[in-house]
Amino acid sequence: MTNNKWEKRFFFSAGGEGIFVPNLLLKNFRQLGLTEGELVFILQLLMINKNGCRSVPEIAELLNTEETQVKQNIASLMEKGFLVMENRPEWGKNFSHYFFDGLYDKLIDLWACELAGKTEMAAGKEKDDFHKKFGEIFSTIEKEFGRPLTNIENEKIIEWLDPLGYHPDLILEALKRAVLRGVYNLNYIDRILLDWHKANIRTLHEAINYEKLKMSKNRSKSKKITFSKTREKDLNDLYEL
Repeated sequence: MTNNKWEKRFFFSAGGEGIFVPNLLLKNFRQLGLTEGELVFILQLLMINKNGCRSVPEIAELLNTEETQVKQNIASLMEKGFLVMENRPEWGKNFSHYFFDGLYDKLIDLWACELAGKTEMAAGKEKDDFHKKFGEIFSTIEKEFGRPLTNIENEKIIEWLDPLGYHPDLILEALKRAVLRGVYNLNYIDRILLDWHKANIRTLHEAINYEKLKMSKNRSKSKKITFSKTREKDLNDLYEL
């Protein structure tokens, strides 16, 4: 957000998104240290003049209230740093105008905090989802292999996730394709993932389409692929890299 006071005033005026001010105020006025009476006074000023109100008598007249009450509210808001007064020359005379520059700064800070909080929550959810997938990969592979994974195999899976950054969905898809071919071997799954990585495959949808295209090309070349679960050479022939 800009530090220019005129741009901020425009943003929070009718020319900008003025409704943004009341929404944040209503939600957070107590957090800002405002009383209900001060909140009402601010909203009234914003409604009668978004470009700065002039004299105390004028404000009192527009709000149909006593000048002493207006003076008290203005003094309190200025003391709390919400309101600033500027003397501006008009028709050869200086007139006092009141602007909510301090309020705008505080609202901008609140808005930034809300955005940061939402971003942090989204990041936290993404992290939780990733950890869930992480555990799912380990348990699914152990279930499909019918045995606990070795330390070396655990390290290989961790390597897939970080630093290689393979998406958990792609790892599970590669596992599924290996199991369907009767291959219970992480090295074979690694070959599939490496092939997808070289082809710049990033999503499950892309991987499925890539495999369909690859199968179609193999059929067109009339290549018959056979394999034996006990021979590493056959595994290399099955998934050419």
